[in-house]
Amino acid sequence: MVDEQKLGSISILRWDGPKRKVGMWSAKTGQLVLTSRRLLFLSTGKSGVTVPGLLTGVISGEVDLSKKGSLEIPLRNVISASLETKWVLLVVRYRDAADTKQATTFGQQVGGMPDGHAWQTAIISAKAAAEA
Repeated sequence: MVDEQKLGSISILRWDGPKRKVGMWSAKTGQLVLTSRRLLFLSTGKSGVTVPGLLTGVISGEVDLSKKGSLEIPLRNVISASLETKWVLLVVRYRDAADTKQATTFGQQVGGMPDGHAWQTAIISAKAAAEA
């Protein structure tokens, strides 16, 4: 079995749905992690600006997805990754385990998604590589 490689990570906020909500109470803070197999959001379980440390190297075994707001999307389930709205937020559309279309939005409290174009390209490239 080939190890799952971490391709990138960033401390960020996540909102359910295709838009950033007004106010920070609806956002979850955490770490967005792109691997060679999955897109993960490792939530702190809290709203606000506290974020965990960076993950490094190879992902081996299970990661903790138990905190409220955490998310795991196999790359094969990603439908699209796009930069949307005037704030340039990263919106990822995907199919969940029940094959229902979902969306989630990533960005900062003030401003958009740091390196948004690079993240969009990285997710699309990783999905293509995973499906090859």
